[in-house]
Amino acid sequence: MKHRSANIIGSKGNALSRLQISALTVSTTALALAFSVGCSAPTKQYAIPKDLCGIQVKPNLVEPLLPPGEKLNFRSSSTGEHSWCRVEVDGKTPLSVMREWWSADTTVSYLARGALGVSPYDKQTKDRRYIYSRTGAIGQVECPESRKDGKKLFASVRVTSEVTEAEMKRFIIGYTKSVATSEACEAGA
Repeated sequence: MKHRSANIIGSKGNALSRLQISALTVSTTALALAFSVGCSAPTKQYAIPKDLCGIQVKPNLVEPLLPPGEKLNFRSSSTGEHSWCRVEVDGKTPLSVMREWWSADTTVSYLARGALGVSPYDKQTKDRRYIYSRTGAIGQVECPESRKDGKKLFASVRVTSEVTEAEMKRFIIGYTKSVATSEACEAGA
């Protein structure tokens, strides 16, 4: 009985010997191992914030929205009706949150028409208080007391890197609940 072996053809059209194939396999494995040992995934060398410009947040809600990096900073501004908070990692802004007062008939779908990172066609919760995508979300804040002028407070978030819809939904719900118990609601009453 004749033994047949499959031939692997080299770059010059010659069949490679078993010794050459073994040497090639060993060198390829060694190269892959060297890359996997030498290259580790980037990490977050900064502390995950518990506060976004005065609004308390659970770090486990914020952490998925932030990229690896070394240094974390905040920039904020407020005009009374609008408040912005930009989270910077190594000089870039991967996360922005905003709070805005709008008329009583405003909906999250309406706001999504002009928002970055979210559109009116994205997923909404059944109560229609939240709309969210992989890059942004808007939520209606349930302030304990209504404003005299009837305006409602909304919070929005935008990220520059995609996250899961579930992570974005958890964040916007948690963030709006924190805003509801903060001075942000009191300022509008």
